[in-house]
Amino acid sequence: MSRTTSVEVETTVHTSTDNGETMTRIKHLKIKIMSLAMESRLIRDEANGIKPCYNSDRVETYEGLYHHRIHTVRPAARHALLAYAYLRGVKYRAVETTCRREPKWIVVAKNVAAFSDIPKDDALSNLKEWAKQHSVGSSPSAPCEGNLDCKETATG
Repeated sequence: MSRTTSVEVETTVHTSTDNGETMTRIKHLKIKIMSLAMESRLIRDEANGIKPCYNSDRVETYEGLYHHRIHTVRPAARHALLAYAYLRGVKYRAVETTCRREPKWIVVAKNVAAFSDIPKDDALSNLKEWAKQHSVGSSPSAPCEGNLDCKETATG
């Protein structure tokens, strides 16, 4: 069953003066997102093919694949999607209506800087504005409020 959703899009897209080069770099980010999604599917399929019964080698392999998919690939895909949405001008709340954990904004800023002409420091401050501008408020239904002043650093 297919599900379609509508996404509100702002009129401003964050691009540089050389629109062709920026659009090519955004395409590269889209390819990164698609490859992360494919990697997650492949890992899941491979892990599901391993019956982790009582054989310790199989259990270790299954848990290692599961851990990599959940704790490495999934956050990388989330951060890349947030960077892609920001660069395309999509509102933050259209991308993440609810979330349980704050994204590592420094990683999102690195993605924005890597796939656009925006310096990382400027990207981080722009992302702060972007998330605050589109936050819902402090209602219990919106647990993720965009606490962007976290001191977490990213690896990679």
